[in-house]
Amino acid sequence: MNINGFLGDRLYFLFCDGLIKALPYGIILIFTTILTPTEYSIIAEFLLYSSFIVLLIGFNSNSFFLYFDQKVSVTEIIAVGFSYIIINFFFVSLVIAFIARTGMIEVDFFFISLVLLYSLFQSFVNFMNAFMIRNRKSESYFKANFLGVVVSFITSVSLISQLKGEARIYGIVIMAIVICVTYSRITKEFSNPRFNSKPWLMPQFYKVGLKLAPHTFFSGWARLNLCSLSVFYFLDEEAFGAYTGIMNLSMLVNIALTLVVNSFQKDLAELVDFSRLLNRYIILALPITFLLAVFIVFFLSNIANNGFSGYLILPFIICTGFLLNSLAVFHNNMLLVMGKSGLVSLASTLSTVGQFVGLTIVYALEKITVESVSFVLLASYLLSFILSSALLKGCFRGASEKRLSDL
Repeated sequence: MNINGFLGDRLYFLFCDGLIKALPYGIILIFTTILTPTEYSIIAEFLLYSSFIVLLIGFNSNSFFLYFDQKVSVTEIIAVGFSYIIINFFFVSLVIAFIARTGMIEVDFFFISLVLLYSLFQSFVNFMNAFMIRNRKSESYFKANFLGVVVSFITSVSLISQLKGEARIYGIVIMAIVICVTYSRITKEFSNPRFNSKPWLMPQFYKVGLKLAPHTFFSGWARLNLCSLSVFYFLDEEAFGAYTGIMNLSMLVNIALTLVVNSFQKDLAELVDFSRLLNRYIILALPITFLLAVFIVFFLSNIANNGFSGYLILPFIICTGFLLNSLAVFHNNMLLVMGKSGLVSLASTLSTVGQFVGLTIVYALEKITVESVSFVLLASYLLSFILSSALLKGCFRGASEKRLSDL
């Protein structure tokens, strides 16, 4: 083996991966510097709606390569996937138009049109990313993501800094379109996609989408966005902008801890002593969480727009929550190694239900503030950690008893 070539490739991928993950936080740092919390809330509201619409339009299409790669050719998966996303786009658009027409909900047609357009292109991007990851197109993946992040950085910062009010949303939509085109040009499989030539495959794809929908909604979207929705509906624009801005900055802790957790995957798969691995992880995770939380507080108090400086307690609450969540993920990864994916889904769903119950209690007591909502988020992550830990201990105990009975 050419060790220099091997190390060169590894360093190249690490460098690209670091840039891909770091640049979006550069965008958030700039936004929270040039925008007030109220101005930031316009972008945050748009992205909150879009995250839900992407869930409906994409409808788990990013899982198709995992479920069908042994049964259907990659070309057919791509063809069906593109058709699937477009069909969902028109269906969701018709449902929203019907709801608006009947007057059930007041809808700003121009705003929701931009949400739908952004969500369509973001769904395509997610689908293409899933293809590159599943088919180990590592060079295309890093090139597409790197260029996509650079394009989004230039487009969003230049447009959003120049435009005012809701016009800043144009920058977000244009960014999604440009990234989608960039991806399709880099990956030859998507440079000239054709529509589905085997319509009888479509019901199988919808079957997979429906099967994964409860987990994707409860363990994914709802768990991440329930607290943001509460702040959006029950507090003012400034509070919503401050909460989402600080939440997005604090996601840097979540990303860093996820990378550390993933570095233990091989040891977990080899069934190395779990307690020893967990202790090593905690030794690494605690200083990372503390230092990044201090950095975020320093940035908010000295560099960011003055409107964010009144919420300096939030980074410590949210970052502590992400630390607890990473501990839950560490336990969940061990459960997955043991083939207990159902228990992982159960723990995630119960923690989401716990979050909903906590928000309901806070609302009933008329105590909804950004701080109380952040503590509810923290409590839900604590619940997730407790559940995952208890379930794993139960599995270890069951495995030990089985070994004893076999003797």
